[in-house]
Amino acid sequence: MFYIGDLPMSEATLYLIQSHFGSTEHTLNQLDQIYSPSDAIVLMGDSALYAQSDLLKDKNPIFILENDAEVLAHQMLDAIQIIDYPKFAEIVLSFNRCISLK
Repeated sequence: MFYIGDLPMSEATLYLIQSHFGSTEHTLNQLDQIYSPSDAIVLMGDSALYAQSDLLKDKNPIFILENDAEVLAHQMLDAIQIIDYPKFAEIVLSFNRCISLK
């Protein structure tokens, strides 16, 4: 089980950000309206290119699948956790609420 502070992630919301590159900024603005500090984010596909966006600077944890992280050209990803598919499945299963934003 994953924890954020003393709160189990299963009591929070996991946001899967799966938007195309051109609409990711809009999607992240929507996320900003509903995100709470107990939530977690997975950037998937083109949205991984926004890993260093100011719209994500105060959000944690943020995950990126290792296959999607390959497009980042070794950028410094201080607050980003790179995960493989088994870890992704483990994270998803640890949440009661999962919302996909496209």
